[in-house]
Amino acid sequence: MGTRESLAASLARIPDLSPDEVVDPDGSQAVQMVAPVAPPAEPPGAPVPPLGVAPEVDAPEVDAPEVEAAEETVAPRASTAPPSAGAPLVATDAAASATAHDGEGGKGRRTRIAPPPKPPWWRRAAFAVAMVVFVAAIPALGYTGSRLIAESKAGDFQGSTLGPTDPGFEAQVEPTPTALAIQYDDEGVPNSLTFLSMSGDAGGTVVFVPLDTELAVAKFGIGNVRLAWEATPRDQPTLGRDRIVNQVASILNVGIQEPIELTNASWEQLVAPVGPLKIDNPDAIDLGFGITIPSGETELPANLVGAYLAKRVDGESDLTRLVRHEAVWRAWLDQVGEAGTDDAVPGETGAGIGRFVRVLAAGDVDIQTLPTDPSKSGPNLYRDQAAINRLMTDAVASPTAATPVLGSRSGC
Repeated sequence: MGTRESLAASLARIPDLSPDEVVDPDGSQAVQMVAPVAPPAEPPGAPVPPLGVAPEVDAPEVDAPEVEAAEETVAPRASTAPPSAGAPLVATDAAASATAHDGEGGKGRRTRIAPPPKPPWWRRAAFAVAMVVFVAAIPALGYTGSRLIAESKAGDFQGSTLGPTDPGFEAQVEPTPTALAIQYDDEGVPNSLTFLSMSGDAGGTVVFVPLDTELAVAKFGIGNVRLAWEATPRDQPTLGRDRIVNQVASILNVGIQEPIELTNASWEQLVAPVGPLKIDNPDAIDLGFGITIPSGETELPANLVGAYLAKRVDGESDLTRLVRHEAVWRAWLDQVGEAGTDDAVPGETGAGIGRFVRVLAAGDVDIQTLPTDPSKSGPNLYRDQAAINRLMTDAVASPTAATPVLGSRSGC
């Protein structure tokens, strides 16, 4: 018996194949697309089949090829382009039945396409956890980056060639450090406000701001700083502190960079390294519990400083009470300056009350109470804004903006 014709060769001769496709007879090549070949011309007089009826073609009988069973293997799914319009679909789904021939005897192997294996559960869980972490980190990274950019002083300053006497000259300056010390009594109620500013590396200004000072912009029946704090809910002390800082900044027309909160216990810790304070007490004052601070030059123990500053006498104005504050601050700064050591004031050297007191004690200090207008009387202490502006011009050489509204003095 002669050599049996291969399946690929038999399929190539079936008339329902597209005329522009050929199959390698020996089965060693994939289906190739070739240029269409014009069909042979019909002899004259040949019958023309009607439209929609395929001509009958006598195909030689071909024995079916023998297909040996083979082990199932996994092969990638073939990707086929959609057939052109009018062309018969020749290739079947590769995932259902794909047969490859070895070219010898028409025998080949049947392959079955298996789905790709799923990743293990721990890998899917790790991916989900990583996505949650990355999404949660976006706000934190954004905030950290904005703070780093806003506070960064790195880089080179590109100055101009203009000199100090040239028109349009601009010098790079740092804002004058400022702070507001807010003292609270044992009930958590503020009883005094002290504005601090530094003058370079030594000296500066101390200004006592009465709590009854009228606001720069009064509204909703709130006319002074004390009422602005009292309008704040007691369970929001931070909001109350911020309101005080903002109102004092508006009154002074300069920015306040750092709020400092003090209590009676805080004063004891601050004064202890150089205490007791040698003060010049204007009037004898009864602190209660059988303790009276005599008038004139006397010593004020560290554990009584907070109570001495918070004491209010019936019928006494805030301006009179602040005279005692001036006596304490003068004695404290003098004794810290005489000590001349960093441990004369506890706490940080680069921030907070420790930073300001060390610098103030190292040079000349201007201590005074906020200027008010004595010609006006009422429930508030009315500001002498012209005198306040002159005071702040000398105390804060390079201020930051007090508020974003137009008219706030700023050195920027």
